[in-house]
Amino acid sequence: VLNSTQKVTSTAHATMRGNAAAAAIADAIRKDFARITRNGFLCITQTAQDSSPVLMFTTSGTTSSVLSDNVATEAVVMLGLCPNTATANGNVLWAKRMLLGPTSTSADDVLPTTNTDFFEIQSQTTRVGVNNVITDGSTNDIDEMIPAGINVSSELADAAGLWQVLAVDCEGLSIMWTDGLDSDADGHMDWYGIVNQYDDTVTPLTSTYVVEQERAWPGTGVSLNLEEFDWTTSAGVTVPGPAYRTLWTRDDPSGNWPRAIKISFVIKDPDMPEQLQGQRYEVICPIN
Repeated sequence: VLNSTQKVTSTAHATMRGNAAAAAIADAIRKDFARITRNGFLCITQTAQDSSPVLMFTTSGTTSSVLSDNVATEAVVMLGLCPNTATANGNVLWAKRMLLGPTSTSADDVLPTTNTDFFEIQSQTTRVGVNNVITDGSTNDIDEMIPAGINVSSELADAAGLWQVLAVDCEGLSIMWTDGLDSDADGHMDWYGIVNQYDDTVTPLTSTYVVEQERAWPGTGVSLNLEEFDWTTSAGVTVPGPAYRTLWTRDDPSGNWPRAIKISFVIKDPDMPEQLQGQRYEVICPIN
């Protein structure tokens, strides 16, 4: 009886931890979305063909650095999944709030003006121009700020990178968008973007990504000025494609921006029973 009670209690505590972590993640994401500005851009992308999704968008309002005394009035928020380099397996759900153009650029959460500033984003008159600010094949791109991996360990020396960690032991990140329509009249909105197909029933765990497109995919470059395109056709880019990107800018009519973004992920608490470790959490953020 005692052993059964301990198992039930342990499972309940692990479930509570997972739910609490998911609630905290949802709160942080929604706070960022509350500050989104259409004067910049909103982007869902892959770093390479068949890779996990990354979300990027501009925010407006005073934003303070978490690493220094830098302050800016605009920022770029980024969210994605990357390996935890401290372990042989396991991923980190990360989020970065990169300040745009403050005077001091000494902190890691500042996009120095040698990269870009908000005026440069606003001054672009086409989707092609904004795409080139995000990715132009040089080391001065916004997407150069996407981490290839984060070291999350018990070592004090690794604590400096924890400001960008939302959760560890995460899998199965999907990021999708909706125009609010229900094209097949089934009572559910249409969702497009990068969908994770996560399978924890096999060893090793498998995680594949599938593009659910609205139109103009694959093989279409940004030059046709369509929302969805293969960004690896950009000038100077050597990453093999096709790799999905959907991008909205200040020059898109308001009605063309998505109605909402849906972010879903799996938290794998090692203390939870195996049958409960595939629980998927979902955050839906309306675009104001």
